[in-house]
Amino acid sequence: MYFNERGRIQYMPEQLRIVHAADFHLGSPFSALSPRKAAIRQAEQEAAFHTVIELCRTENTRLLLLAGDLLDHQRIPAGMLRSFMGSFSEIPDTTVVIAPGNHDPYTQDSPYFMQTWPANVHIFTGEFSCVYFPDLGAAVWGAAFTGPRAEHTLCPASFSVSRAKESYPQDTIHIILMHGELAETEAEQHAYNPVLRDWIKGSGADYAALGHVHEKSGICRAGDTYFAYPGCPESRGFDEPGPRGVYCGTLSRGRADLQFIPVGQRSYFCPEISVDGCITQNELENRVLSFLQQTYGNNYMRDSYRITLTGELPPDFLPNIPGLRERLAEVVFSVRIKDRTCSFQNPQELRRENSLRGIFADTLLSRIEAAGQDPDRISEYRQALTIGLRAFEGEVQYSEDQ
Repeated sequence: MYFNERGRIQYMPEQLRIVHAADFHLGSPFSALSPRKAAIRQAEQEAAFHTVIELCRTENTRLLLLAGDLLDHQRIPAGMLRSFMGSFSEIPDTTVVIAPGNHDPYTQDSPYFMQTWPANVHIFTGEFSCVYFPDLGAAVWGAAFTGPRAEHTLCPASFSVSRAKESYPQDTIHIILMHGELAETEAEQHAYNPVLRDWIKGSGADYAALGHVHEKSGICRAGDTYFAYPGCPESRGFDEPGPRGVYCGTLSRGRADLQFIPVGQRSYFCPEISVDGCITQNELENRVLSFLQQTYGNNYMRDSYRITLTGELPPDFLPNIPGLRERLAEVVFSVRIKDRTCSFQNPQELRRENSLRGIFADTLLSRIEAAGQDPDRISEYRQALTIGLRAFEGEVQYSEDQ
């Protein structure tokens, strides 16, 4: 309990409803896409953010923790910035705390400094400090990036909740909000605020809400302190595959009951698809489309794919990769294709031919054998062997998306 501004006793909640999010990267250019599709993806980033705002409303969230890189850079379009800031006014009963990251550091020309934010938004501006919310029964500890890098940790070595408990009621929930890279030892080199696992353990906090890593971590534990990375809520490329979202749930003293909630508007996937035995282009294309629908469901058309084709094909069938890509592009949002198929031919028999083809096969097979256990070199030589053998059957138009 605590005494409110009228001097009356007020009891703090034993549990606190929170949402933990990070790494929206609003304003990302999506330069690999066409201008039209890039604009679509930027709008979907905003939609993912507004989905989180709506989640706060429907889940009666008392505290929204935003662990940095909300913006992809300092100067985002004015309309996008107004929409971003205005959304916090839509949840006046939710307290919002922001710890700026390396893509949106707190500087004198940043929106965090230049703009007037809604009253329910609190922003860390520099060194490690605390914001106490008596009506929530929570103390949020954190720091801000003040530049694009932070090679030295922003976590004070001497920090421990036990040393600060005298300043707060005994039943206060202590939370750390930080953008940074988890580190196991001080010897590790990190450019973006190394956060030692042992520091989290020694902090004595109930929960550490982290940002910067774009893959969700699951709810982890260091000593008695729970911690997590929620990952980025909206994918920006094939290095961020699969569903994306935030953590939502309840914090209490020594306990974190949080669930991962998907909020992403569109996903990126990197499937390997076997087209083994296909003998025509139409059969191959139908095989790929059938795989996508069966694997990703009826909404597969919304998403983006980087497909690797595998399997054995007849030596006289040369898959038309540009044609496949064109057909898929009419169905899904975007697509890239790598051809890793090979031919039915037995190259061991071919190497014994007294012909140019036999010499070629022998040369490549010798290189594969000499590659030992190097999977990258073996894959490269096998692909070269397949393309070369197909070239003996007719013209090869080699095309591969990267």
